[in-house]
Amino acid sequence: ALAGRLLGGLEINPLRNTQLVEISFRSRSPALAARVANGVVDAYIDWGIETRASVAGKASTFFGRQIEGLKTEIADKDAQLQAYSQRTDIVSLDPATNVTLKRLEALNQDYIRAVSSRISLEARRRELESAPVERAADLLDDALVQQQRGELAALERDYAGRLNRYKPEWPGMIDLRSKIEQARRNLEAASRQALARARESARSEHQTALRQEQSLAAELESAKAENRQLNSAAVEYNNLKIEIDAKRQLLDELLRKQSETDVSSRLQATRESNVRVVDKALVPAAPFRPSLSRSAGMGLGAGLAGGVALVFLLHYMDRTLKTREEIERLLEVPVLAVVPDLGGEGSGGLLGRGGPAHGYGYGTAGGGGGGPGEEVRIELVPHLRPRLAVAETYRSLRTAVLLSTAQELRALAVTSAVPGEGKTSTALNLAVVLAQLGRRVLLVDGDLRKPRLHELLGVPGGTGLVHFLTHAAGLDELAVATEVPGLWLAPAGPIPPNPSELLAAERMGEFLAWARARFDLVVFDTAPTLAVTDAILVGRRVDGTVLCLRANYVERRDARACAERLARAG
Repeated sequence: ALAGRLLGGLEINPLRNTQLVEISFRSRSPALAARVANGVVDAYIDWGIETRASVAGKASTFFGRQIEGLKTEIADKDAQLQAYSQRTDIVSLDPATNVTLKRLEALNQDYIRAVSSRISLEARRRELESAPVERAADLLDDALVQQQRGELAALERDYAGRLNRYKPEWPGMIDLRSKIEQARRNLEAASRQALARARESARSEHQTALRQEQSLAAELESAKAENRQLNSAAVEYNNLKIEIDAKRQLLDELLRKQSETDVSSRLQATRESNVRVVDKALVPAAPFRPSLSRSAGMGLGAGLAGGVALVFLLHYMDRTLKTREEIERLLEVPVLAVVPDLGGEGSGGLLGRGGPAHGYGYGTAGGGGGGPGEEVRIELVPHLRPRLAVAETYRSLRTAVLLSTAQELRALAVTSAVPGEGKTSTALNLAVVLAQLGRRVLLVDGDLRKPRLHELLGVPGGTGLVHFLTHAAGLDELAVATEVPGLWLAPAGPIPPNPSELLAAERMGEFLAWARARFDLVVFDTAPTLAVTDAILVGRRVDGTVLCLRANYVERRDARACAERLARAG
């Protein structure tokens, strides 16, 4: 019964990341609690001293026998090693002084570099052999090709500028078209010659690299054979040496252990222990319960749990779109492109296409701007800064749009669910990259409620689509050339009181028929779909609709409602 009460009040707790142990005893008597705690420590120290003394005596005897046996074995192995060394005439096996090994390592490095060089040259050769003539200007830095390319671009700009003042049948325009065709033939001829020279040079360099690789491979095999002959004579020598070294290490370890046991035996003789009392138990001045630290810990845990719950609550309340996977799962359509946000309001978007008529997506924040401290606007990026990553995103969008349906796309609309999602920037930049394919593109400002494409392109916006729809202007007065080659703009004109009625009128069909006949592609910028019916009216007349949705901005229910409305409109 007394032992049970003693064990019931005793607590032994090792302190984490230390070699300290805390011993405590609970009792109604403060003096008894201190005496029991100190008595347990003293008893443990006495028991440790007696136990180590007994073990040390046995260990010392064992170590002595083992050490003597190892010394005899090492002496025998040393004699065998000396005899084998004299019999095989081995002088040195040190890698630092082995000439054959050094030569093998050098040849191996040369061979690796030769293989890497040959692979790079072969990739360059394959790229040039499979490249079409049209890519010669991009792949080769040929002065003549670049000159012919510049002359063709200048003639095409001159022709586009004159087209606003003269008819295509005017003799001067016919002569200018003849010069453009001749410039194209000159560029193609120069590109073919430059590409042929580059292909021949690449083949020659590849063959040279291949011969060098084969030569080094033969030398490397010869060096490996020589090294194998040397190694076969050294196997037994190394085995003996390794065995001797292992036994010497074991002997050193046994000697160290024997020394430690002798020291332990001497400590026992002086009644010293390796256990030290850092702080003796003192008679407590006050009870240890209730515990303030335990209460504080429970409060901290409750606070952390509440914080985690708040994070989940905020995440549940946030109903906006965020990821590419979310848009594909919600609307069940593939994504066309992800456009990074350069910092402007509504300047980015992720665009998708669902079926032959409509596209869906979302916006995302991200980098992609210019250099440090340089402000970059998203509008006209493919024209003004074509090497930026965001410009390549719009070129990817162009490819996805053109390949999204088996039917030929001649007219398409760009819209969004709500204002501020980047539809105008998307429509403008999509029209720019389409024009960069060499096609005649008409960009129509169909957002009759908030037109701003003429401001972004820096062209007059006085006469526009509204004038034609209200019988105030003819079709030939609508298209205005822009600074982008191959791109014309049909401005919206003045803001009318009845935009939806104008877009639903028969004159809108006449305008679209004229635009299809005059241009290769027609791109409409329309009003947000959930706000008004303008986008639905335009979408029924075009071949497809691209929906731009902005991440962390548009709510999931708005995106779904917009997609359903576009799908019902056909």
